[in-house]
Amino acid sequence: MKKWKWSALLLFAILALTSCRGDKGVDETIEAIGKMDAEAVYTHLSPEALEKYPKEQVVDRQKKIYSDLGVTAVNVEEIETNKEESSGDTRVVDAKVDLETKYGPISNDGKYQFTYDKEAGEWKLDWNPGVMIPGMDENSVIRIQTKEMRRGSIFDRNGEPLAQDAEGIVVGAVAGSFTPENISEAARLLGMTEEAVKEKIENANYGEGQLIPLIQRQSFRQEVLDQLAANNLSYQKDFMRTYPLEEAAAHVIGYLGRITAEELEDEKFKGYQDTDLIGKRGLENLYDNKLHNTNGIKIYIADRGGEEIKTLIETEGKDGEDITTTLDSKAQRAVYEQLGNDDAAGAAINPQSGDILALASAPSFNPYEFMNGIGQEEYKKISEDPKMPLLSKYQYTYSPGSTFKALTAIVGLNEGVITPQSTYNIQGKQWQKDSSWGGYRIS
Repeated sequence: MKKWKWSALLLFAILALTSCRGDKGVDETIEAIGKMDAEAVYTHLSPEALEKYPKEQVVDRQKKIYSDLGVTAVNVEEIETNKEESSGDTRVVDAKVDLETKYGPISNDGKYQFTYDKEAGEWKLDWNPGVMIPGMDENSVIRIQTKEMRRGSIFDRNGEPLAQDAEGIVVGAVAGSFTPENISEAARLLGMTEEAVKEKIENANYGEGQLIPLIQRQSFRQEVLDQLAANNLSYQKDFMRTYPLEEAAAHVIGYLGRITAEELEDEKFKGYQDTDLIGKRGLENLYDNKLHNTNGIKIYIADRGGEEIKTLIETEGKDGEDITTTLDSKAQRAVYEQLGNDDAAGAAINPQSGDILALASAPSFNPYEFMNGIGQEEYKKISEDPKMPLLSKYQYTYSPGSTFKALTAIVGLNEGVITPQSTYNIQGKQWQKDSSWGGYRIS
């Protein structure tokens, strides 16, 4: 009984001493943690922590991890001193820590240990990696694992793909081997401008031997692939968005591109991530919410060898929905080819059902050029083309002109007003039946 009394008295004395020293240093440190201010946290580190962890491990590493996770807020709540683990110059504080990230919330029990610095007259944090992400230690890292899901396909009325995720080919320059002398031939082989090739090379940051992507397509002619190596180019197969009709359906189908900061603010793209690809025009854009795939994600703490220690976030992901259109691939290609080099638009419509079988605009553009990231010079050339290849001309209204005369003739024949043998003597470029028409004339 006497031994128990002495233990209780000692614990009371320790807690009393801890309480007398107040909270100076504790509140400020936890506030800095909640504000994600690693610089401020670093100023509250204990001498032992400062000696053990260089500033870059505390400040730079937190910034990197929080940036990778897209941490927007750290909420430290239910803060209490752990009386059982606190003693003398050591104070342990427990808290509920919630991190809001772009992948979802991470909730953990946080534990912060402080040592009283008599010289400074305040509590100093015994920092460890668990301060950034509860559960981490000196030998652990954060891993982000993505499970790629499939974007919905766009089919024509017969089940032929107009846009789908499939295996394609990425052609690029071999870093460290590709030289300025290779630019001209690379542009010729790949159907690119020299300016576009040069711009991609200059903006690239790849290690020697790596492939600097220049262009991707569903397929390339074998004779093109055979000439790549001689020009310090190479290729690799990759899973990508493919457009079988290419230019013939570029306006109506559209293409994919990386979502922008402005688009992320758009209500239409609520819940999207900054790494997502979205439809930039055409059906890809119009039905993006249906076609859009949500990749599965797993974020976990692992040891240096990659073995999982603790899962922080895990989502299954979801494939996008397929859509079937009224378009007919054969009709689409035929209408586009019929337009040739004209500055024009063409459509094919089923007169019985009203189904749109084809919508083509000429001249057109190659969707892969925009998916690959078109160069400034190339974009300027296309956008300033007087024939406006980026304009979907079938969306605009035009005067029917002489094409309407056929309809007028059909009405006249059906009403018996004229016969196939009827003739009219029209002098000049205008005609009217009689003065009852007033100032109206057919021209």
